[in-house]
Amino acid sequence: MKQLKVFLKLISNELYKTFFQIKTIVFICLMVALVGLVAYLSVSTDKGDKWRDDTQKQIETIKKSISETESKKDKDEFDITMLNFEKDQFKVLEYRLQHNIPGNAITPLRFVYSCSELMVLIVLFMAIFASNIVANEYSQGTIRQLLVKPIKRWKIFIAKYLSAVLVSMVLTMILFIVSLALGFILFQKNSNSIYDVVLVNGNIVERNMLSHILAVAFSKLFSISIISALAFFISTIVRTTGLAIIASLGIYFAGFVGGIILNKYPLYKFFITPNLDLHRYLPGESLPYAGATFTFSIVVCIVYLMAFLASGLIVFNKRDVF
Repeated sequence: MKQLKVFLKLISNELYKTFFQIKTIVFICLMVALVGLVAYLSVSTDKGDKWRDDTQKQIETIKKSISETESKKDKDEFDITMLNFEKDQFKVLEYRLQHNIPGNAITPLRFVYSCSELMVLIVLFMAIFASNIVANEYSQGTIRQLLVKPIKRWKIFIAKYLSAVLVSMVLTMILFIVSLALGFILFQKNSNSIYDVVLVNGNIVERNMLSHILAVAFSKLFSISIISALAFFISTIVRTTGLAIIASLGIYFAGFVGGIILNKYPLYKFFITPNLDLHRYLPGESLPYAGATFTFSIVVCIVYLMAFLASGLIVFNKRDVF
C-alpha cells in the first residue's frame, strides 16, 4: 500500500507541474479559441431550419442529373461512377427527409464531431510534452535529485508515462465539454437528433453520433499513448529537449509522408502510421489501406507500444546520470 501511495504521488506531482505551466495554460486557451473559430464558421454556413427545403432542392438536382446520365447511349467509366455516386446520394437525401435527420444543418453533436478534428493539436502537444517530461530532467540536472530517492527507476519512468496519458485525457475532455456546450448553445434550435445517416456497402445506416464521437476520441487517445511512448523512448536516448521533439515529430510525420510512397507495398501494413487511426474502422469511414482489419491494426499498435515502452525503460534503467 505504501509503495502504491508513493507511485500515485509521483503521478500527481507530474500532473501538478504540467497544469500549472504557462505553456499548458496557453495551449488550453488556444484550443478553446479554435473551438470558437469553428463555431463562428459553422454559424455562417449553417442552413438552420431551412434544411428540408435545401435537401429537397438537392434531390431535384440529383434526379435531373441521373435522368440525363441514364439517357446517354454511350456511357464511359466516369459516367457510370458518377451515376452510382448520385444514386447513393439520392438514397441518403430521401432517407433524411423521411426520417427527419438533417443533412446540411448543424446539430450539437455534429458540431462536436467537427471539433474532434482539433485533436490533432493534442497529438502534437503531447508529442512535445512527452519529449520534454524526460529530456528536461536530464538537461536541467533534476534527474539526479529524482534518482537518489528510494524509488525504483522503472516506477519513475512509468509514472511519467501515465501522467502524460492522463494529461491527454484531460485535454480531450476539455475539448469535448467546450465544444458540446457551444454546440448546444448555438445549434440546439436546429435539431437534437443524435443520429446521422451514412452509406455502408450501399446500405443506409443510422449512426449514433454520440457513440461515434466517443469511439473517435478513444481511438485518438490510443494513438496519443503510442506517440507519447515513442517520444519517451527518444528522449531517454538523446536527453536533449529540442532534439527529442524534432526526432519524435519527424518520425511521426515521416510515417504519413512515407505512406504516400510505400502504400502500394505489402510491408506498408506493418508500419505504425497506417494502423494508428483505429476510428477508420467505424461505419461510414474509409479503411486505412486495402485489406485492413481492426484486429490486425490493434495488434500492430500494441506491439509498437510495448516495444517503445520496453526500449525506453531499458535505456532509462541503464543510463548513468552522474
